[in-house]
Amino acid sequence: ADFSVISVIDVTEGRQVAEFRDIITLERFAIEAAAAGYWYNTALLVPERNSIGAVVVNDLRVKLAYPNLYLPPRKDGVQGYSQQRGFSTTNDSKQLLVATMISNFEDEMIIIASRILFGELSVFEKKEQANFIKFAAQAGRKDDTVIAFGLALTGIEQTPKLLVELNRKSKLPSARELGLASGPVESMPIPKKLQDLITVKAMGSWNPFTDMGVG
Repeated sequence: ADFSVISVIDVTEGRQVAEFRDIITLERFAIEAAAAGYWYNTALLVPERNSIGAVVVNDLRVKLAYPNLYLPPRKDGVQGYSQQRGFSTTNDSKQLLVATMISNFEDEMIIIASRILFGELSVFEKKEQANFIKFAAQAGRKDDTVIAFGLALTGIEQTPKLLVELNRKSKLPSARELGLASGPVESMPIPKKLQDLITVKAMGSWNPFTDMGVG
């Protein structure tokens, strides 16, 4: 079975700050994702909407009313965003996702903290098949944390103040420079209906990182 994974990135510091990884139901995954979003200052969530992912997106929108979900860019040449929440993973969009990761790594814009992610990245490879290119884990290996991390990086494009600073600098600005905070950003209160449902953040499947990472 595939793991359900959430990767959390602090865009003001350019580092991965937490990761969730477990084999759970789609309904439970939506709850964990919403709780994570509120825990990290109502963060932008970038869920996949393909196939069974549509269940997660629907739960986030309808049942949990999460207010900050990824809007994909429009494909009809008109500037702006589609109203379909979530990321549609196709072979083409996956190549863009991988290109985003490579760009961030090469420009030293991001630090990863998950040893599981580090291991999965080491077996994530480009495969040429017939007339197209495919990215996937080596046979018998997993890439769930890689995809989750790529989705998180994709969300950076919808952080306008950050993008302005990225166009001016060669490194990520601090929260103070962005006018977001004078110190650590405080988490938002989790709605009462979620409080008794979420996993304790310092235990179980959640791994909040306390150092600057492994790579």
